[in-house]
Amino acid sequence: MKNLSPGSRPPFPLTFMEKQLVDQMTILARRVEALANQEAIRTRELQSIKDSSVQTKAAGHGIVGGEQLELPFPSLPSPDPFVDKVVEEYLRRSRYGINKYGTTTARKDIDLLGWLQHLQEELMDATIYIERIKHELK
Repeated sequence: MKNLSPGSRPPFPLTFMEKQLVDQMTILARRVEALANQEAIRTRELQSIKDSSVQTKAAGHGIVGGEQLELPFPSLPSPDPFVDKVVEEYLRRSRYGINKYGTTTARKDIDLLGWLQHLQEELMDATIYIERIKHELK
């Protein structure tokens, strides 16, 4: 079949299944384009963090180069709404961390023992939260 642009139709009749396939491919092409645009925006935002020489923290909220960093959320719909909720929360936490610390977990200034220390501290906090909830349930 000759290459068709998204949304265009071939000059000959299609079967029902072919029509369904063309429609699904069109939707997929639009999603891929949207994701590519979002990734380009995210890449520019992250580059601006690296390029910024002024990094400050104000009132416990991450301020990078004098303004709050806003990263878009990709639209990756899952058939499971709970998966979407968890992914959304991961992205929100990532954005918060980038704003607060001016970097990502891809940073190279922390060695493996440093990352293990961070993990241990987070898990210690988690056990405190568990103990607090248990106390309330008693």
